[in-house]
Amino acid sequence: MPAKTDATSIIAGQRTGRRVRAIELAPAYVDLAIARWRMLFPDQPVMLADDGRDHAAVAAARAEVDCAA
Repeated sequence: MPAKTDATSIIAGQRTGRRVRAIELAPAYVDLAIARWRMLFPDQPVMLADDGRDHAAVAAARAEVDCAA
């Protein structure tokens, strides 16, 4: 399901115990969707699948680069 930045499908999957795969190309929209999801599920970790990094650290680093530009 491409462009699920509103996080609706991700949240529905979490609530029903299903796996959801969503694609978004713009990093800012990914950060927004995860922020919305984390408001409902703050105890769930969000890790990058390819290298295991914590999403919060990645988003913070990206925000620093955006502010510096």
